[in-house]
Amino acid sequence: MARKPKGPRKPSSVSPKTLAALLSIFAVVVLAISAIAIKGTTDKEGDGFPTIAGGSSPTPTVEDSSEPADEPSDEPTMEEPETPKPLELIPPKRIIATVNSDLIVRATVASCDSNTKFEISKDGGATWTVSEAIEATGATKALRIIPTRAELIQLVSLNADCEPQLIRTENQGDSWLAPIGATGAWYLDPAQPTSLGGPDGRLDIGCEAVNLAAIADRAAVLCSDATIITSTDRGVSWSEPVDAPNVTSIGLSDDSYVVSLGNADECVGIQAASFNGTKIGTPGACLERTVKSGDTAIAQTGDTVLAWSGKDFATSSDGGKTWQ
Repeated sequence: MARKPKGPRKPSSVSPKTLAALLSIFAVVVLAISAIAIKGTTDKEGDGFPTIAGGSSPTPTVEDSSEPADEPSDEPTMEEPETPKPLELIPPKRIIATVNSDLIVRATVASCDSNTKFEISKDGGATWTVSEAIEATGATKALRIIPTRAELIQLVSLNADCEPQLIRTENQGDSWLAPIGATGAWYLDPAQPTSLGGPDGRLDIGCEAVNLAAIADRAAVLCSDATIITSTDRGVSWSEPVDAPNVTSIGLSDDSYVVSLGNADECVGIQAASFNGTKIGTPGACLERTVKSGDTAIAQTGDTVLAWSGKDFATSSDGGKTWQ
């Protein structure tokens, strides 16, 4: 008996929940495949470029949009010099004086607790001899050298009790006479900066003194406010203050004074200039060195200028225009 052909099947119905589940699975599969593809292109060596199978990564050509680097130059790099700090005006740590251009004497200032070091040069500062005999005088803090003549050099100093005294040598430091009182001598005791020892006794002055240059009836005082006052009558009267910027010390010259300037203008070092009591002259050549407060002493005889700064000693035979 022949079979009766089957009629078309009715499509099976799919519930909405099943369809939603299928779509969700499909979306997850697509996202997983995409993630794998992206990871394959970004996770190699961390450089963001795909690798070639069985080989190393190619070196990509990258366009650099930044400014081009400066080309190296053969020219040396010039550094701007540091501007030296202004120097504080303090009492001197060393003093110097001249008998003549060949015979020079100098001393470290020291303190009441230590002996001064006194040296003499007989060849213009080329060599120095220390006076060992000065220890017997008890000279401690040196205040002023009085280079009267070759046969009489005097020093005003303090003793172990910080009292002023005057000692003298008649043979250029080989031996010293016993100390006597310093009354009648010019000197500046930093412990009493508003008064001086003078030819006629103690003198009150109108400033706080830092440095003194004096002989006979005349004297010049460098004050802590960067001014200079002078007297020509043994300290009875004093001039109006003269502005003295950058002046670090003052010394005697034959008929007036000489000053040292520290770190003035473009000079990192010392310059010498004349001072006639009312005006500072044009500074000379720059003696380049590191300048410290209170560390420079200066003096002049004729055209010879002497500068003692720290361990350095320099001379000029033309008034400070050049240095040797």
